[in-house]
Amino acid sequence: MDELDVLISGGTVFDGRGALPKIADVGIAGDRLCFGDSLNGRPAKRTIDAAGKFVTPGFIDIHGHSDLSSLIVPDAASRLTAGVTTEIMGNCGSSAFPLGEAMWIRRQEQYANQRLEITWRDMAGYLEAAESIGSGINRGMLVGHGNLRGLVAGYDARPLTAAELDRMVGVLDDCLAAGAMGLSSGLIYPPGVFSTPEEMIPLTKVVARHDGFYASHIRNESDTLLEATDEFLAAVRGGGCRGQHSHIKACKPHNWHKREALGKKLEAARADGMDVSADRYPYLAGSTGLDDLLLPNWLWDGGLEAAMQRLTDPARRDEILAEITQRLMPSDTLIASVFDPADANACGKTLTEFSAMHSGEPAVDALDLLIRQRCRVQAVRFMMSEPNLREVLNWPFVMIASDSGLHALNVDSPSRPHPRCFGTPIRFLAALVRDRKYMDWSTAIHKLTGMPAAACGLADRGFIRDLAFADLVVFDPETLIDRADYQNPRQSPGGIDHVFINGVAAVDAGKFHDRRAGRILLKGNS
Repeated sequence: MDELDVLISGGTVFDGRGALPKIADVGIAGDRLCFGDSLNGRPAKRTIDAAGKFVTPGFIDIHGHSDLSSLIVPDAASRLTAGVTTEIMGNCGSSAFPLGEAMWIRRQEQYANQRLEITWRDMAGYLEAAESIGSGINRGMLVGHGNLRGLVAGYDARPLTAAELDRMVGVLDDCLAAGAMGLSSGLIYPPGVFSTPEEMIPLTKVVARHDGFYASHIRNESDTLLEATDEFLAAVRGGGCRGQHSHIKACKPHNWHKREALGKKLEAARADGMDVSADRYPYLAGSTGLDDLLLPNWLWDGGLEAAMQRLTDPARRDEILAEITQRLMPSDTLIASVFDPADANACGKTLTEFSAMHSGEPAVDALDLLIRQRCRVQAVRFMMSEPNLREVLNWPFVMIASDSGLHALNVDSPSRPHPRCFGTPIRFLAALVRDRKYMDWSTAIHKLTGMPAAACGLADRGFIRDLAFADLVVFDPETLIDRADYQNPRQSPGGIDHVFINGVAAVDAGKFHDRRAGRILLKGNS
């Protein structure tokens, strides 16, 4: 009888399907699970006593942004210590490839202080760079619509020509044929913001042909939330593909009531046969660039250099300040990070607090900060409601995702990344499921495992069953705790005893190990 590498004995096993748990043993042989009859009393090189612990599939983050940060912190400790073994990257219309000239230049500038050399332009080049470094987690990839548009039209605010759209279709087709899992859009970010609804349907038809999925950061999540959702549904329906409504929410208090109408729209689409799902992070604050929160879309026509010329043009300053003032939520907006350390003391302060150190006029001081930093400022904004969060997370088609990238743990840095970068699954399970009783454990774990696996087409991950890949988490439900907060986010959770990825222990007896056992997941090769 073949010997198991590891036997996890007597744990409370959640299989990822949403079924009730059961006390059972789980074995690992190589990179695969042994479960049920295939165990048959097989001996094991190592036995882990999991009595009183929960044993679950590795968590799958269907909405991540680690395309480039995975090359900077490849150990992926901030994911693995939270139980995440797989991340789908390339969301919100922004992926690592393809890179047109204007976008390649801007990415180099954005990452210039992180010792990342962007030597590639296409998918093959990125894969070569990623494979050469290795990865702590499994990585699947989407193709960013913003990248495709930037490839053919740069940051120009104009409709595409037929030839340009044809080229986008062709590049997307090639990437999906090479194993990318689908398409994403970020319709509030340049250059995606300049797109028309009509240009998405030829692209979503390509997604359908490859049985991929289309994930969209819709055009608006506040005042025109419902109209933007209609646009998303039209792209999914027109292409005939699967759809993923990214980080679903209603922003700002005067829009919170739209949650009910939003849910009805999506339920109606599903009842009509559309394969539509959504993801959400378990926090009341979002995070993005301060420029994306405050600056008008027209300013980005032509790209960063054109934007900087407008920002520094004295004749346009009052016009830009008026636009910023309309978008300001100074006491609810926290400065998370800056590029130039000369402004490091801004990190962790609200715009109100930051402005008190300068002119006392938040719009003026925010504009000047963006100019000094060449728009390389990240922010956190509190704009969602707790009742909405509970309701949305309980929608049966909503799964849990972080909407974040990888970051180094426990480093001395003035930056304050959103705590979702470090604690998303554990905040959900510990604070919202165990303590606030949002839902039962089986449903919650399904939203972290089997549900995202099915949504992105991973057949052999996200479930505990015989011969599935050996991505597992073992944790103590009583001591599980998310330690990351907005002022001190770079902390790993507590209560996780073991994390296995492809059969390799990345977290063992509570201690993280840089084993880089993750894999690039190409469609058809999960």
